[in-house]
Amino acid sequence: MLHIDCIGIHDNFFELGGDSVMAARMVSRLRQSLVLAVHVRLVFEHPTVERFSAVLQDLAAAAARDAQTPSPAANGEQSDLEAALAAIESIYEDEAERLLSGRDSSGSAE
Repeated sequence: MLHIDCIGIHDNFFELGGDSVMAARMVSRLRQSLVLAVHVRLVFEHPTVERFSAVLQDLAAAAARDAQTPSPAANGEQSDLEAALAAIESIYEDEAERLLSGRDSSGSAE
């Protein structure tokens, strides 16, 4: 990505020529390959390989712990977040149906 042959673990990503666009690309690739919720902000907060890899290890460990913890949905319960997302999703579905049917927001035909 930086087109540099040798990068040390203490080298700063931004001092080597990295920028926010490159950081976003790198994070996108990491999300896909590691299946972790990596945020671009972490590159700015931990710009060296040494520090960034430590954060990635922490994220991986937290994801592994979360995967082992049963969710409320596993017990037949819906979490507050899941309930909110379901409500939002139904609003979007209702709104989409309204728009497709040609009704205005009061329910009468436009």
